[in-house]
Amino acid sequence: MEVLTAWAEGAAQVIDLGAVVLAVAASLDALIRAAVVFFRPHEMYRTIRWMLGRRLTLVLELLIASDIIRTAINPSWLQLGQLGATVVLRELINYTLNRDIKEAGSVKTEAATNLEK
Repeated sequence: MEVLTAWAEGAAQVIDLGAVVLAVAASLDALIRAAVVFFRPHEMYRTIRWMLGRRLTLVLELLIASDIIRTAINPSWLQLGQLGATVVLRELINYTLNRDIKEAGSVKTEAATNLEK
């Protein structure tokens, strides 16, 4: 059982590390793109924000997965409560990010349709 616990904790740490690397890479990419288009039309910022939102949504899902793994190997009422609160907060953030992504996607589609006319 100790081997499985150690393996699961290691897996959770790898997932956490991967999520941090992805978050930093996504943020740096968005920062560089925003700097390049600083004096260009506003639509470019929506596209950058949309891309960043999609990537951060994946990061949040990975962080939830690592929290679930940790709680599975060390279940206590405190851990379960913290996991529940964390999941609720992250899912709320995830929901708003997804809503913004959909809105940005519909704006992009609408703009493309208007250009075709």
